[in-house]
Amino acid sequence: FLVLHFFNFFFIKLGLVPGDPEDFYSHAHALFKIPAYNYIYLGCFILLGLHLFHAFSSAFQTLGLNHRIWTPVVKVLARVWAIGIPAGFALISLTLWLFR
Repeated sequence: FLVLHFFNFFFIKLGLVPGDPEDFYSHAHALFKIPAYNYIYLGCFILLGLHLFHAFSSAFQTLGLNHRIWTPVVKVLARVWAIGIPAGFALISLTLWLFR
């Protein structure tokens, strides 16, 4: 996932790979027309969601904030966080792919 972003966006901004560093929209639009790129991108965000869920709830446990009342609340917030962040980014990919 990071390799995709570095190669397709960050390295263009630095001038290390060809592309217009001021026109990221057109570049993103062209990339998201490729089905394989979308599958990889969306798969990475599914993995990111799993990571965020684990990280969010584990952070509270690491800090010793386990409590019979608050732990279930933290788990719900972790689910919302872990679904919301990847879903927001996936929406960009899906919108550009499905509504070309």
